[in-house]
Amino acid sequence: MAKRKSYGGSYGGDGVRTGKKQKTNYVHETPTSEEVYSGRQLGQLLTFEQDLPKARHGIRSFKNVLDSIINNDEKKSEHMQIVLDYLDSTKPREVEDEVPVYLPDIMETWSMASQMNNENVMSDVPASLTGWAFAGLYSRNDNKS
Repeated sequence: MAKRKSYGGSYGGDGVRTGKKQKTNYVHETPTSEEVYSGRQLGQLLTFEQDLPKARHGIRSFKNVLDSIINNDEKKSEHMQIVLDYLDSTKPREVEDEVPVYLPDIMETWSMASQMNNENVMSDVPASLTGWAFAGLYSRNDNKS
């Protein structure tokens, strides 16, 4: 009995196994950022954006501001004021029986990146939030000295 030709899987059109795995089109996105000069500008950069490369740009800019605070950069006090201005503008309303959501645009961006399986943004958000936590702890300890 003769073998049947197979046309699926990793076989070529003539039924002969090609041995090559099909290439996936993965594009490496180079993260970009910009210098932040005000809390309002930071808010605009972090506003929820469905275009994930744009959203990543804002998150990276936020992370750079936080990194300069942690690393005791010469612009530390300026950047600390920018972050405080931004946090004041995004402060959640206190509503009875509701859990407040802090940094809602960042959380929404993170959720969307998770749904779209965009690992670049999914990893940038926790990195920036970790920087936010360290910047807050660092500034508290710095003020106690």
